[in-house]
Order: sequence, then structure tokens, then C-alpha cells
Amino acid sequence: MRAHSLDTEVLVIGGGAAGCAAALAAQAQGARVQMIVKGRMGRSGATPLASAVMSAPPPSLPLPLMKLAAKAYRALPAALRPPMPKRERAALARTMGFHHWLVDQDYFVDFGLWSLEHFFPALEQRGLYVPREETGKPATALAGAPVYNLQSHGMSGYQYGEAKRKDVLAAGVPVMEEAMAYRLLPGAGGAVAGAMVLDYRTGRHLAVRAKATILATGHTNWLATRATGTREMAANGYAMAARAGAELQNLEIQWFHGSDLAAPESWMRLHHYPNPMTGSKHRAVMMNGDGEEYMRIEDYDVNMPYTIQLKKLYAQVMAGKASWERGSFAQYGRVDPAVLKKHQYHWEFYEKLGLDMATDKLESGVTWHMSAGGIRADIRSMATTVPGLYIAGAVGAHMLGGLSFCAYDGAL
Repeated sequence: MRAHSLDTEVLVIGGGAAGCAAALAAQAQGARVQMIVKGRMGRSGATPLASAVMSAPPPSLPLPLMKLAAKAYRALPAALRPPMPKRERAALARTMGFHHWLVDQDYFVDFGLWSLEHFFPALEQRGLYVPREETGKPATALAGAPVYNLQSHGMSGYQYGEAKRKDVLAAGVPVMEEAMAYRLLPGAGGAVAGAMVLDYRTGRHLAVRAKATILATGHTNWLATRATGTREMAANGYAMAARAGAELQNLEIQWFHGSDLAAPESWMRLHHYPNPMTGSKHRAVMMNGDGEEYMRIEDYDVNMPYTIQLKKLYAQVMAGKASWERGSFAQYGRVDPAVLKKHQYHWEFYEKLGLDMATDKLESGVTWHMSAGGIRADIRSMATTVPGLYIAGAVGAHMLGGLSFCAYDGAL
């Protein structure tokens, strides 16, 4: 079958938070842009499933001074660098913990400064609803890192994805939806010069040639019986990059959830959330099939308790009191029901199953959440090891995803 030809300057493969940000940034700089989206822009993949938006804490110094200090700090040899201020050091450690310490620390310093100046002020300016307390401060997870919700916890990704979809369409960026890039095109000197694309609505094949190609295909997990992702997230970006000669890293590290809805299978990605909860210092308690508490999550001074959860569950499985698929339960009895109903969009899902989020034991199964690794890239340009090929978002190995991080990558 003969492929149709399409020429552009910047080809963006992916239509989530990272892809939209990259396309808008490239067009704002005067480039001709073409987006290729396997599903629906802003409405498929990981973006609409994002529960909340990670924030950066207010800096100890005025932002312009903090940016100068960060630049000077980085210029010093490692042996001469003074200790980082306690507040910033704690915030960085907390954020690194959220990403399982498999990520680049310099990246998160740069991201934090950018997000304070550009990302978070723009949320409400864009018309997105950020719930606030009576003091005027955004409602956050009191027991851990500050996290914004957009409308409610569990609805943030949907709201953000719809907003970005409108932004891209309003900007007039050409978008081809329900079309899958399946091979990167070789260019001169081993560079990437675009991609082969299958428009599976029409059956057409296209050779899209571009001066720069940005992979924004997200993280990967649609390769298991139980997975939190959607069918778009099937490692296409990794495979195309590897075949083009790009370096990958940390792909042997996989992240599993220890408390996702056991049944029905169609709702397996409903997460019995174990992390710090908006408006409460309390969290879920894990119970075995005998009704015994085997983990009170708030007793552990971690924001992301997944590895501890799985170790604790392993002990219960070995003791015959739970299994990997059933027989383990999350229970939110320590959290104020009014707080749950106010801030957790999950509440409505449980109601549809005839369950009370505040009082019932919620049966859990283990679910594959994502690959922790990805494509190696320069954290200041998002350039891969192959000329002409760039990345944005969780397809990279420098972080594990998140709406604000993806937006930052796209802006680079």
C-alpha cells in the first residue's frame, strides 16, 4: 500500500498533557506543527486519569532571587556547594520520594521554579477550579506534599485534559486523532526525520516528515491482565525510540499498586488511594481476609507507600490471610466522611457499586501501574541520544509523570 506524504517542521506524537504543551510551545515559536494522537487528544491515555496536580512549596526567597541562587549553586563544584536550605531540601526529598528516587534531582529544582512562575498561576487564570479553604489557600493533602485538586481529587486530569484540548484547537494546531505512529523515519546521518503513521479510521498510511520529532506517548502498562492504564499506553514510544537507536534506562523497574479495586474488572484502575489525602491527616488502613489490620498507612512517614504496601501484603499472602488478587481490603474509617465526600471524586464510584467509602471495606487487587524507566534525554532540552528526536513527559526516564511535569517538559 502506498503511503501518503505529509511535511511539517515539528511532529508531536501523543495528545496528553505533554503532547499538548509541546505542540503549543512549538507553534508559539513560529514552527509548523502536526500532532498525531492514537486516541482522542486530552481524553485518552494517562492525562484524564490523573487524580491531582503536584505543586511546589513557596520559596524561602523571592522567586527572582531563588532563580539566581539556583543558578549560582549549580555552577559551583560539588565539593564546594553549601547545604541546601532546610525547607527546599525537605521539599526536594519529598518530591523525589514521590518518584521513588529514580529521577533527576536537578530536573526537579528547575521544574519547581518554573511551576511557581508559570504553571500554577495559570490554572485559575485558565478558568480551572482549584478548591480552596476558608483562609484562601488551596486545599491540599495536609499530611504530605502540597497537591492541588482541580474540582476534586480524581477529576483533575479530566479537567486539565479538556482545557488543553480547547487550547490546542483554539490555536489552530493540526491534529490527527485515532492515528498511530508505528515507525520513526530515518534521516541523514542517523537522525530521525518524522514517522510512519496509520490513520486507522480510514486505513491510510502516511509518511510524516519533520525537522524535529517529539515523542509524548506517556508511560507504559497496557501489557498485563490487570493494569491501571488505557489501551493507548502499550510501549509504542519506547519501541520506536529503541529501534531508532535511542538509549533507554530503568525499564527493569516496574511500579505496582497494592490496593486497586478487585472487581469488577472494568473498574480495576479505581485506586483505593493510600497517599496523603486532601483535608485530612489520616489515610487508609489495610486489612486482611480475617478482618485484621495489617498496615495503618499513616504510621509510615512516606508519601508513596506502594513498596511497603506490597511487602506487607506479601506477608499476608504467605500467611494465607490474603491473595494477590482478592482478600485484602482498604478501609477509610479514620478519615472524616465529610472530608471524603467533599474532596474525593472516588466517592461517586463507590456509591455506584453500592459501597460506602467512609465505612465499608474495599476489596483490593494488585495492579500494574507503570514502567518506572523510559527514554534517556537531556533534562534541559528533552533531546534524546538520536539527533532530531525529543521527548516530553512520562515516556522519558527522568521522572514518573504528572500533569505539571508533563507541561514543563513540553514547554522546554
